[in-house]
Amino acid sequence: VARLFCGLPSDGVNSLLSGDTAMDTLVKDPYGLNAYGKGVYFTKYASKAMHFCDGFGHLLLCKVALGNPQSETERDSTRQAPAAGFHSMLVPGRELPAQAPPSADAVRSSMV
Repeated sequence: VARLFCGLPSDGVNSLLSGDTAMDTLVKDPYGLNAYGKGVYFTKYASKAMHFCDGFGHLLLCKVALGNPQSETERDSTRQAPAAGFHSMLVPGRELPAQAPPSADAVRSSMV
């Protein structure tokens, strides 16, 4: 179990807390960075997660059970889940517009 940050817009947090885990409600991608597939992205850096709050959302510190993580470097925005036998994905950090080079510590947890 890892302690990781997740930035969500207000409607995404409300849906999550009410038990609605539909990805379309939870996942907003203001920068078009869901390059590794649809999912809830986590990182150990609060500043990175803040970029996904849409300016009015919430920054969550979560306990994330990654299970058996798949390490992935190939981008595929159509990916729906990790490969068979894996529970989550570890992906390289993504550069946001007008930012310094990305860190390699971003973590994606898939909703399977």
